[in-house]
Amino acid sequence: MTKKIVAPAEQFKSDWDKLGATPSPPSDSAGRKIPQIGPQHLIWDLIGIELRHGVINAPPELIADDTKRTDEWMWGKLQRHPQKALRAEDQLLIRAFDRSWRVRAIVSAADVRSVVLAGFQVISTPQRQKPLLEDENYRLIWVGNGFRVQRKRDGQLVSQVLPTERLAEIELRNQYPTPLGTR
Repeated sequence: MTKKIVAPAEQFKSDWDKLGATPSPPSDSAGRKIPQIGPQHLIWDLIGIELRHGVINAPPELIADDTKRTDEWMWGKLQRHPQKALRAEDQLLIRAFDRSWRVRAIVSAADVRSVVLAGFQVISTPQRQKPLLEDENYRLIWVGNGFRVQRKRDGQLVSQVLPTERLAEIELRNQYPTPLGTR
């Protein structure tokens, strides 16, 4: 009886596939893919002796109703991160990517795979009344944590993230050369 020798890389791939480590994202009833909340989305605003207050800047695909999900797909990445994992009694503010809504909630239960939120308060915020500045070559865009200047021709982002709209407008104007002696 001879034993088949398998290369370590092949064995690892085979074991990995058996575990189902790359599941496809679940879909809701409308067929929309459910996004994941990872450690990069959570910022601890205040960590006290008894309570922690966190802000989750939601990925663009997340809708307010998704925050009611408790499954591993949505919360697993966050819960496996030691410094960012949520625990019972944490208070959260979950903000939509485009700032169109906010959810205030309290973590009622959490483990290494899932999170259960309670005390939901969904707050709808009005949309912008004034469009962001743009000209024939550049436009300002919101990127979730601030504003950036985008070149229209190729979609290239040409500035760093700027915290206010006013600073982004100045940066857009700085994309054009200034004649000598006019500053």
